[in-house]
Amino acid sequence: MYEVKSGGRLDALVNLGCSPAKVVSLAASQAAPARTLDRGNALFTALAPEAIMQIVVVKEVSEARFRLNRDGRKVQAQKVNAALVDAQMDGEIKLPPTKHGESRADVDKYDLGDGYRLVVFRTGEHCIFVYVGKHDDVDRWLDLGDRVDRNRNLALLLRPKLSRSFAGAHAELVDRCGAVVRGAAQAAQARVVVESSKHPSYGLVLGAHPDLDVRVVHVVRDSRGVAYSWTKRVPRPEITDRVEYMPTYPPAQIAGRWLAWNGALSALASRRRRPTLRIRYEDFVHSPTAVMQAIAAFAGNSVSEDVVAALLASGPRRGQHSVAGNPLRFGDGPIELRADEQWRRDLPTRQRRLVTAMTAPLLRLYGYRLRGGVT
Repeated sequence: MYEVKSGGRLDALVNLGCSPAKVVSLAASQAAPARTLDRGNALFTALAPEAIMQIVVVKEVSEARFRLNRDGRKVQAQKVNAALVDAQMDGEIKLPPTKHGESRADVDKYDLGDGYRLVVFRTGEHCIFVYVGKHDDVDRWLDLGDRVDRNRNLALLLRPKLSRSFAGAHAELVDRCGAVVRGAAQAAQARVVVESSKHPSYGLVLGAHPDLDVRVVHVVRDSRGVAYSWTKRVPRPEITDRVEYMPTYPPAQIAGRWLAWNGALSALASRRRRPTLRIRYEDFVHSPTAVMQAIAAFAGNSVSEDVVAALLASGPRRGQHSVAGNPLRFGDGPIELRADEQWRRDLPTRQRRLVTAMTAPLLRLYGYRLRGGVT
């Protein structure tokens, strides 16, 4: 959750270039409304919503097309334009892919000739044009998030100046990710942007931006329920050209990850004095009105019980803003709020005891009973 402070330069809104998934998650969230955004400061433009594919063009790509024409690279500019038409009309891009493929970072790279590349992200009905540039620039753009935004870098993210090379990459990623958040806020005319990232590292990246008031809503769930959920075989609805399933992991591995990630979030919030509100999944399901009011107050807003009651009476609805993640985010219609307690019945006793033992310190801290339930 990020509050965009007033003031500061807004011409940086078009200076994108953080990891594709983060650009796309925000761009796609704005692509759903069929409306024209101001081209002066818009984060992206959306084309032809009635076409086969919903085409989203990050503003940096629009600017790159202009630069290619200006610099005499009309062939490359025309190929980008042709790719836009191909994707819109046929759902496929006819440009040759690069030699290596390249579905690295969940993106496709196409050869524009003379060392130039086009980077496209596809998911479901969206085709997002995210970057155009020279080969080395594209690789650097793709690798920037991988070099900085990783939980293994938590120590450096706390003190980026310990490494000169890391500090430079960190400053660039902070600037670019901050521009994405501010651009989303401006496009939506919103004061608060809610971002559903789970990694402590990304929170530290955005928390370093001087124009963002980063507040952390730390959502936790009983570790045994989390461990069980990752054992289930669930299809990925955002992938439409083939059948693919969500990855599965053994309960012990998920227990270790649950302990590490939640422990890091708790420690970092304390060390950085970052405003943090911890919400238990179980509390939200059983008392959604109180929890929603608490979150709104934490963000500096107020929501009356009547407003929340009206929302719950019609049923919270799925938004069409996700490009990947939990299958429950996809589809239309209301969402039934109910506690998923299947793990109590189906998680084998041995695995349940193992997960409980591994995560006991944080289970107690978060108010969970070791024999199940919440305090």
